[in-house]
Amino acid sequence: MTRLTAAGYPANLFIVNPTTGGSAVNLTTNNGGTTYNSLQVEVRRRLSAGLLVQGSYVWSHSLTTQNISSLRDLGGDGYRAPSAFDLRHAFKLDWIYELPFGKGRRYLSGLANPVVRRVVEGWSINGVARVQSGPSLALTSGRGTFNNSDSGPVLYNMTTSQFQDMINVRKTTDANGNGQLFWLPQSIIDNTNAAFEVNGKTLKDLDLSKPYIGPATTPGQNGYQLYAYGPWFSKFDVSLVKRTRIHERHEIELRAQALNVANHTNFNLGTGAASNAAFGQVTTAYRDINTTSDPGSRIIEFVLRYNF
Repeated sequence: MTRLTAAGYPANLFIVNPTTGGSAVNLTTNNGGTTYNSLQVEVRRRLSAGLLVQGSYVWSHSLTTQNISSLRDLGGDGYRAPSAFDLRHAFKLDWIYELPFGKGRRYLSGLANPVVRRVVEGWSINGVARVQSGPSLALTSGRGTFNNSDSGPVLYNMTTSQFQDMINVRKTTDANGNGQLFWLPQSIIDNTNAAFEVNGKTLKDLDLSKPYIGPATTPGQNGYQLYAYGPWFSKFDVSLVKRTRIHERHEIELRAQALNVANHTNFNLGTGAASNAAFGQVTTAYRDINTTSDPGSRIIEFVLRYNF
């Protein structure tokens, strides 16, 4: 800068206010905020003829304040972007179906043997289903701006919608026979590794004619506020219930229930840092051991209750 200013260039050629460079000059404002918009539809069928059904659908869009990449434009590029819990679609369904057997039911209502009658009556099948779109994952470049915000990655040879369409969990096996999961095509992962020079790749391995994610290479350019939406989430809980009435106000309930009855694995997207060597790889699956003690896999429970 000394040579540039001596040659006649302004002192703030690269930094707007060079006297504050590296110092703790901070600005605290209340410009941040969030918005949430949704459409909710609910359908209910009250218990009738032994069947109760409740279902709902929610479309939503949640936006929040992101890191400001340029102090020159506080409300500019990428200022508002999807939040981490931006779930666009959510379907929920729960039901109770009392099997039509036993006293007062359609079938076997006239059984005279009290033991057989107790065995046949009081059965029901209950369930809860949840299907929803995946949450958003912010992609970063690992390249910072002057105010320490990520400059954002850049999509090359593909659009945002084309990038989203490529996201799909695929299974493969490495050279040692170990299973691996990825959420991006291998060609994009290899080309992105070359653009960021990780995983043994260099710029010599970069194919400029094929799609990849890379850093901003033009001076003054910021990348996109780019977000990837993970795979859909689905979970079905089913229970078989047997209620045996002993007296008018006493009842024995035996319940066998399976949480995630299909034992379906809901995978999460991995790191969003395009410059990370593990970018594009799936490393975790859904689990919630903090609030619901739900490990994500199938859980079978047997419950015996005395109701009075």
